[in-house]
Amino acid sequence: FDRQVFTIQLASAGYTPDEVELVSDPDSTGGISQNLSVADWDILGWRVESAPFVPVPGEEAAPGISLTFEAQRKAGYFIVKVIIPLVLIVFMSWIVFCIDPKESGSQISVSITAMLTLIAYRFAVGSDLPKVSYLTRLDFFILGSTILVFASLIEVVITSSYARTGRLERARAIDRWSSWLFPVIFILFSVQALLDPLGM
Repeated sequence: FDRQVFTIQLASAGYTPDEVELVSDPDSTGGISQNLSVADWDILGWRVESAPFVPVPGEEAAPGISLTFEAQRKAGYFIVKVIIPLVLIVFMSWIVFCIDPKESGSQISVSITAMLTLIAYRFAVGSDLPKVSYLTRLDFFILGSTILVFASLIEVVITSSYARTGRLERARAIDRWSSWLFPVIFILFSVQALLDPLGM
């Protein structure tokens, strides 16, 4: 869901800006081709301007011209291939809240399966995500989903422990609270992560 600004700088080596000036053709009908596209991006706008090119700070500038364009990453692939399957894995981890705490074996089995599925899923999609040095909105979403699935596993361990020690009603009450608390937390962090993570 990110936008980036790209700049391509062309320079005429061996000349100074006093000798040569690179300018765009004012009569050119330049624009974005309707037939050519970049598979992962939508081009939002562009501009061409004359700008001296300085290869190293302190060195003499060369005449140059720059093309700057703004692009937005297409999110359809990530929604269909990454976000929707991840949401289903998170939902799968909540099935444990519908299983009676007396069936602790079934609860723990479902929770561990959801956690292992999520780990395998993260390895599978890791190669498709952009290799950037900062956390993206999708990274925040995946991290939050992982924490929620792990939290449901912790909840199952706690309720199973209560059920084994004769506190079955307390375990059922925790399951009832978790069955609405987890979805509320998931919706809140999803909106935050996918729309505006940490005010970014």
